[in-house]
Amino acid sequence: MQEQMSWVGLQVGDYLVEEQLGEGAFSYVYRAFDLTGLKPAVAIKVSKPPEFISLNRKVRATSAKVLWSGFVQDVHPDSAKLLSIQANKLRSFQHSSLLKVETPVTDSGGCYYIMELLQGQTLRQIWETAAVPGHLLLRLAVSLSELSHVHGWDFHGDLKPENIFVTGDRLVLLDPGFFGKIQCREGDLQVSVTTPEYYPDLQPDDLLAFGIIIWEAVCGVHPLLSGQDAANDLPHSLGEDVLQQIEARELAGRFELSPLRRLQKPEQTKPWLNPQLRNLLLKGLRLEEENGKIHRNEGFKSFDEVVNELSPLLNQLQCSG
Repeated sequence: MQEQMSWVGLQVGDYLVEEQLGEGAFSYVYRAFDLTGLKPAVAIKVSKPPEFISLNRKVRATSAKVLWSGFVQDVHPDSAKLLSIQANKLRSFQHSSLLKVETPVTDSGGCYYIMELLQGQTLRQIWETAAVPGHLLLRLAVSLSELSHVHGWDFHGDLKPENIFVTGDRLVLLDPGFFGKIQCREGDLQVSVTTPEYYPDLQPDDLLAFGIIIWEAVCGVHPLLSGQDAANDLPHSLGEDVLQQIEARELAGRFELSPLRRLQKPEQTKPWLNPQLRNLLLKGLRLEEENGKIHRNEGFKSFDEVVNELSPLLNQLQCSG
């Protein structure tokens, strides 16, 4: 494979690209400064050429998948189109938790858009070095509740700690996912562009993604990535309804929920948890405990409900570490 062409040193309008900040599954992000000195520095997101999109993804990385006859397969979507859709979605709404971006530019070489340059840390970076920031989890729920009331805002679609950025007193949601038909190397397909570890059903289910995030933050382990040793299976703690759900997926070759077999109850990893917080964590995963067994539950219906149940428990969240 040929070496990718860097944008460092290129001039984009009034901006000069000075360094690469990061790389995603379908794009690169650069820092650029204004040559006139009148505007602040910006970030520029650039679509990857098709030959640089790899299916060898890391855990918790955004990927593109299709569901064919019950089986999940990776595909190569048009990255330029993805970036254009992402930029236009962000531009369509005015909210403090959304990244500010300019009109995307598309040509034969791909797509790019200019966006505000943020100073701070992702939620992942914060909780890797400090106690769980309970007030940030509540703020995230509040932001998602407010966005759900904005006409036309249907979902973020790729909520994960890496896409939640904290800068000063502002929380910003990065890189929305995509669910729909798009041109891929493999054809014109119905694709889910998201992170399967937070969207195991490959559906735009932000409520479940939030439930996974808060479980991970409080318990210190991702509920769908914890434990790989089958000898640690704990079927005695799972109700028959949960086991049947897992087994039905496994028969179709889908193992996203299999780690639930080894899922420890919240109080087993964090003995200080009170019953209300434990029940909230289970509900976030659409589970509940009854007579010592973990059963399926309908879970939260809205982020308004999440906020109402999470707010009284903020002190318990702040005690974790």
